[in-house]
Amino acid sequence: MPLDRYSTGMPTVVDVTLRDGGYANDHQFSFDEACALVRGLADAGLPNIEVGYFTPSQPGDGRPTACCPIDYLQALAELRGRASLLVMAHAALVGLDAYARIAAAGVAAVRLPCSPAALPALRPHLVAIHEAGMRCSINLIRISELAPQVVMACARTAEAMGADWLYLADSNGMLVPEDVFELVQPVCAELSIPVGLHLHNGLGLSFINALYGLKAGARMIDGSLAGMGKGGGNLPLEVFAAYLNGIGGAFDIGRMVETAESGLSRWMGGVRESATNAISSLLNLNLDAIADLRQQSIRDQVPLLDLVSQRLSPAPAVALG
Repeated sequence: MPLDRYSTGMPTVVDVTLRDGGYANDHQFSFDEACALVRGLADAGLPNIEVGYFTPSQPGDGRPTACCPIDYLQALAELRGRASLLVMAHAALVGLDAYARIAAAGVAAVRLPCSPAALPALRPHLVAIHEAGMRCSINLIRISELAPQVVMACARTAEAMGADWLYLADSNGMLVPEDVFELVQPVCAELSIPVGLHLHNGLGLSFINALYGLKAGARMIDGSLAGMGKGGGNLPLEVFAAYLNGIGGAFDIGRMVETAESGLSRWMGGVRESATNAISSLLNLNLDAIADLRQQSIRDQVPLLDLVSQRLSPAPAVALG
């Protein structure tokens, strides 16, 4: 079966490890850990990295991803390579004059999460973000709780307000593939701006939900290293990136896994084995073929993950900046 049967093109990928992963560790990433993760993700070819919540009204208490202080953003901007930096901001906690400061610090885009009731109040924030020279996303949360007509009405409103793209977030991790397709396809058909998906993995369906989202027309997908995130976690970034390499992507899966192993070891383990197993499945490798590769790995002193990853084809990723 061809790997590209769900996709109509290469989607834009956004890493959310430092932001959504903070739900899993109470934002206990240290400054140095966050810097190392951004450097590793950029080296691995991630074009867009969300680095935390911008909450200038709250003290960081040594947890930079919980508030994104300016010195933290400036440090990450020096490490990001060609990647774009993004932050998420709850509009009620951010003054309109604060956006210019993070733009000057190197942030390329702001994502504004909201419910249907909160959506109209975001208009002045969109204006302020654009005036600061950044792009802006409306992230509609908890879509599994919303009727399709409500999702569509919010989508139209977000586009009319000037959002650069609309995100649909399965915050509860409840949707199954058919739900994703039925929600996403009419929204993509209606809007002229790109539609993205933020998928949680409570039912173990985030990967197939992402593929159904691509088939329905979504052009942007979030993921986190090792799937680190709230509840059942997120779409595992290294697995999705490996899939994309099979249809023309250019992500360095080995560097991605190395970054996860070194940066998330206080909270998560087994990343390399999981990634190797997932890529072997993507490649339709049977036990005999895997055994042969293990022997080659030992003989040539090349990690098994590298051997299987090399069977996937590369091409450039796209940044939002």
